[in-house]
Amino acid sequence: KSSIAGVVSAVRSRLQLGNKRVAFRIERSLDNNEIALAEIRSRDVIVETWDVTLPKPLGLTLSDQNGKPAIQEIKKGGSASRADGRIREGDRVVAVESAFGGRMWDVTTVGEVLAAAALPTRPSLTLRLERDVKVGPWSGLLRKNGEPKPRGAEAARDRVRQDVGDALNAYLELRRANLPATATASLVLERCGYLAKTYAQRGASDRSKAKDRLDALVDVLRE
Repeated sequence: KSSIAGVVSAVRSRLQLGNKRVAFRIERSLDNNEIALAEIRSRDVIVETWDVTLPKPLGLTLSDQNGKPAIQEIKKGGSASRADGRIREGDRVVAVESAFGGRMWDVTTVGEVLAAAALPTRPSLTLRLERDVKVGPWSGLLRKNGEPKPRGAEAARDRVRQDVGDALNAYLELRRANLPATATASLVLERCGYLAKTYAQRGASDRSKAKDRLDALVDVLRE
């Protein structure tokens, strides 16, 4: 309906027909804050990219997957098996070190990677890898009906961890493997920025709770 009168008329006609319920379809424009939140929540996978240098023999079996060479198997005895989490099966090779000058060249086939590895004058090979990192879905700030509202510092820390979501765990896992985790860190900071803003706004009604949440958010980031 395009007018209030039209809505009123439609509701009255349905009630007169004996309908006890009237269904509405409602739409509204989102403000910039809501759009940003929706965009953050829509991202449940982040692509991380990094370089790793491996002495020969590499100990890798590659296969073409969706137009990119991917690591199918890591063989025992090769340098990849000693990479401490920096290489996993399923990681994709997107570039290799060129023969001269140390520049990185994009690759799209297994053959290109094998050709770079086969150069006899090169004792090692630098690969640029990418990995899909699961960071969601994010349900931060969503509370189920009837869910208790615990208070106190420890309760605030638990709630903040839930609000930040799986991105924090994904980031810590990448850092333990000495990977840069740049994209995941960016997402964690986006979520935390939104949370800090929301906690502060809610402080108008409950300053103690807001302070607990903000303090807990800082502590979680320090960890």
